[in-house]
Amino acid sequence: MLLVGAILLSAAAHGQSQQLSPDTLLLARIKVRTSENIHSLPNFTCLETIERSVRAPRSQRFQLLDVLRLEVAYINRKEVFAWPGSANFEDGDLRELVQQGAIGNGSFALHVNSVFLSSVPSYEYKGETEWNGRPAFQFHYHVPMLHSGYRMRVPPNEGIVGYHGAFLVDKTTLDLLKLEIRINEIPPQLPILEASEDLEYERVTIGERDYVLPSKSTLRIVNLPGGVSRNEIAFSRCREFKGDSVVRFDDAPLTEAAAPKPLQRVVLPEELEVDLRFDEAIAAGKSAVGDEVRAVVTRDAKRKGVLWVPKDAQASCRILLMERMRGSQSDYWLVGVSCRRLEWEDRFAEFRASMRPYGLLIQERQITAMQSRAFDLSRHYPGTGILYMKGDQGKLAAGTRTAWTIVASERPPASTDK
Repeated sequence: MLLVGAILLSAAAHGQSQQLSPDTLLLARIKVRTSENIHSLPNFTCLETIERSVRAPRSQRFQLLDVLRLEVAYINRKEVFAWPGSANFEDGDLRELVQQGAIGNGSFALHVNSVFLSSVPSYEYKGETEWNGRPAFQFHYHVPMLHSGYRMRVPPNEGIVGYHGAFLVDKTTLDLLKLEIRINEIPPQLPILEASEDLEYERVTIGERDYVLPSKSTLRIVNLPGGVSRNEIAFSRCREFKGDSVVRFDDAPLTEAAAPKPLQRVVLPEELEVDLRFDEAIAAGKSAVGDEVRAVVTRDAKRKGVLWVPKDAQASCRILLMERMRGSQSDYWLVGVSCRRLEWEDRFAEFRASMRPYGLLIQERQITAMQSRAFDLSRHYPGTGILYMKGDQGKLAAGTRTAWTIVASERPPASTDK
């Protein structure tokens, strides 16, 4: 805002004889318009769906890697992430949620801050054009690595990159329509040959006002051998976020009448065996990492004659990974599902368990590489069951049964009785 104000004050102070160029004044108006949009934004959150695919060197075809679903929020000028349905939004790091594959941050709002609301970029006006039938102004810009805030991650490495590109704004309203990013300064620790990101914008209603927000984005990363990773991102279901809110993306708002009643906590013993049935299908390309999955206990869980968890208790589970692998005859998928909580009647229990072994789902002998990878994933994601899906369009049918063993008992809350 200081830079924009300085430009406008300078134009007024110089008068007619020393006016700034029309291009500079147009850029100043665009920055004022963008600044008004950014600074009027409330804290809000959107559902972010990321379809990740890869293309091998010298290949013409992209192959689906996985689909991610996250909640991304713009809170106090910061971009934070959580799994869908999380009870509370914390200042979490994207790296804690997405541990594998190429990922970038800043697509939600931070790029706009860097390009329009700082004194870092240099600009060049490129004239009038059209975007989806709308008359538009076009500018080129450049942000050097030294002053960039654009962080990229290709596990296990990450770094700040420099970039340049173009942006288009509506000729009449000066609303941002498209932002193109071409990454041309890459630190040596990132195994990247080149990368780009294209963001498209539209007006979105949050509360009682409309704001210009990204609707979709495409991130492409070319590695040193020439393979390509592509992330296609869509933003939806944006809504205002308040500090005491529970972020939900279903159609049933929480009310006082619907508020959950306090439950009594049960601490499960080690080696207790619990059988779960997933009541929803899991399918490659449709199900996403981050999706919640409903599950139910299929029989009473007893140990030494004591009933710990009754049949039909509800389990809270989530997909934490989906990894495609090559077989000798066809592709197959390894899917990681983590179940963290059981509830029944007026009780609940934290569910810390391992699945035995890889879930009863391997119906035919597969190459040992698959079993070895499943074992590696189960160590990397403790408490996560690794399931097997066969074929290019792998699917686990609703009703799939799994068997789990409690592996770490919790300490019960300390007693205050004397």
